[in-house]
Amino acid sequence: MKNTRYLLLVPALALLAACEINDGYNKEHPEPITDTTVIPPKDNSSLHVGSVTDCEENTYPLVKIGDQIWMAENLRCTKYDTESEKAGQHIFTTQAEQGAPYYIDPFEITDEFSENLVQYHRNKLGYLYNWSAAMGLTSAEAEKMDIEADEPRQGLCPNGYHLPTQAEWHELLDAVGGEQQAAIKLKATTGWYVGDAYHEGGTDDYGFEALPAGYAQGPLIGHLGVDTRFWTATPYGYTYANQIYLQYYPEGSLDMISGKTHAVSVRCIKN
Repeated sequence: MKNTRYLLLVPALALLAACEINDGYNKEHPEPITDTTVIPPKDNSSLHVGSVTDCEENTYPLVKIGDQIWMAENLRCTKYDTESEKAGQHIFTTQAEQGAPYYIDPFEITDEFSENLVQYHRNKLGYLYNWSAAMGLTSAEAEKMDIEADEPRQGLCPNGYHLPTQAEWHELLDAVGGEQQAAIKLKATTGWYVGDAYHEGGTDDYGFEALPAGYAQGPLIGHLGVDTRFWTATPYGYTYANQIYLQYYPEGSLDMISGKTHAVSVRCIKN
């Protein structure tokens, strides 16, 4: 049996989620160190199998893991490509309506756990997107979608790529040894919170280079430097969708169910 856990953010916990963003990570954990010696990141260029460029001329290295080809950096595009469901349209940083497609740029954000995110890491954080933006949906369309689409959703991904489903993410996790050790294998070797000196990033064995970009709820960003969450194309009812969650201290990964209005990172997979 897979060691999979689910976190469901229900409306009754909305206030708790907001407090989580404002207050930072669990205070029971050690305080972050402030005089970290910057460790050079692992050189993954030998693991790259090419690159892909989005419609705004951002270029991302690619890695092959198992039978899949993934972007090795987080998406940082704000325009839908020519073959996308919303071809040519832009998304913006403000929510014109509840749940409207939006993105947040965590580049200049700092919090008590982000000292390890130096310029190199911040250049690779990408943007945080809510689910409708990532999927190429309006807010009304996102609210109506409660089951997985019959065909892959390109959304904001470059032409030839799409937002991975939960099943495609689990294929990746299985390819690196299973959920119980996926995080340590996929996380970047530097840039993660090291306050407890037990896990200082990952081994990044496959060049995936997952960085702790945190998440956003409206304009507020939380857990930067502590964890990262990736959207899947798999909804969980009308209000929630599935994410893949990597944290700073466990070796494993978790499935998370979160509100579609939250904003998290996006990795695209080749068609």
